[in-house]
Amino acid sequence: MEPKIIHKSAFKVIGLKYYGNDPANNCPKLWRDLMERHTEIENVISAKESYGLMCTGEEDFIDGKFDYIASLAVSTLRIIPEGMVGAEVPEATYAVFTHTGKLDSLQNTYEYIHAKWFQNFEYEPIVLNEFELYDERFTGEEDSEFDIYIPIEKKR
Repeated sequence: MEPKIIHKSAFKVIGLKYYGNDPANNCPKLWRDLMERHTEIENVISAKESYGLMCTGEEDFIDGKFDYIASLAVSTLRIIPEGMVGAEVPEATYAVFTHTGKLDSLQNTYEYIHAKWFQNFEYEPIVLNEFELYDERFTGEEDSEFDIYIPIEKKR
């Protein structure tokens, strides 16, 4: 699994946020809730793409908990529906990995990225938001695909 290295401009998202340490049991419901409420979000850039934004600031991962936002990209954060959150993802260089298969094997992909790929290449992750990009390739079945964006910089 070799990533593409790309530079991506900053972008904004609006969606529903989960905070906790049990994503397997909570994130699917979060996505279902977002799909039920997505028409409330104004200024959506493309309804065919959605983002799973993992917040990785210093305050995150306390007691194994983290923030995850199931979201859509928007042109502005001026109007955020009640119960939703907005976030801006800064411009960055990313290693983009494609996960193939069902979501139950997603942990294997992340383990490969962090335990193997970063150990053997000239890049290292930086403390910015990682995100998953879901588009028409994502079906939830064995042939399903989506991209994982890990912000990086060259090792010093």
